[in-house]
Amino acid sequence: MQRLILLSALAFLFIAGNPSFHVTLAAARDAAVVNPKIVTVIFENDKVRVLRARYAPHQRLEMHSHPAKAEVQITDGRFQIFTPDAKSQDASGKAGEFFWFPPTPQHAVENPDDHPMELLEIEMKQATAPSVSVSCLPSASAPNSDPVPVEREVYHRCVFQNQYVRVLDVKLAPGEATGFHTHSHDNIPVFVEDATIQQETFGEAEGSRHPKFRRAKLGT
Repeated sequence: MQRLILLSALAFLFIAGNPSFHVTLAAARDAAVVNPKIVTVIFENDKVRVLRARYAPHQRLEMHSHPAKAEVQITDGRFQIFTPDAKSQDASGKAGEFFWFPPTPQHAVENPDDHPMELLEIEMKQATAPSVSVSCLPSASAPNSDPVPVEREVYHRCVFQNQYVRVLDVKLAPGEATGFHTHSHDNIPVFVEDATIQQETFGEAEGSRHPKFRRAKLGT
C-alpha cells in the first residue's frame, strides 16, 4: 500500500483577524533554533515553513512556540507536553494522522517511548484568524476518465479543510492508479510510506507515461 497526505494551500490572502491569534517567530522561541538536531527546516517561503521533527527515544525538545500550524504524524508515537508552569499532558498520534493547531505558546515536548518518533509541521506564517471549518466536497464514486479537480478524484479523500488548508489522504494498492485530476492550489505531498510513482499527462498518447520515480517517506 502506498500512502501520502496532500496538503493544498487554499488561501494565502488571509482575512485579518484578532491580532492575539498571530505568533511571530521573532517573538517566539524557534523550535529549529532551540534544538536543530531534532527540528530541521526542509522548506520555507513567505507563506509557510515546513519543519521535520525527529525525536530519538526519550529525547526532549525544550521550550519553544509555533504560529498556527498543520501537522502530519509520520510514525506512530506518544508525546509528553510540558508548559512553563510545570504542568504536563500526554498526547499520541498514528502514522498518517493529521492535526491542526492554533498558535501554540511556550511548551516543551518529550518522546517517552523506547523507539524514535517523527512528524512534519507546516507553520502558517500569515494565519491571523482562528480556524473556520469548511465542508469538503464529496469525492466521485468511481474512477474518472476525464480530469476532475483533485478533491473530487475518487482516491483523494478529504480529511480536513479550513480557510487555510485542505488535507487529502491518498491510498493506492500495488497496481492501482488515480484518475486524471488537476491541482488549482500549491500543495505539499507528505509520503507516509515508501512509494514508486509514475505520472501520466492527460491527452498524451497511450504508453507515453513519464519515467517512474521513487518517493521515500521522511523516515528513510
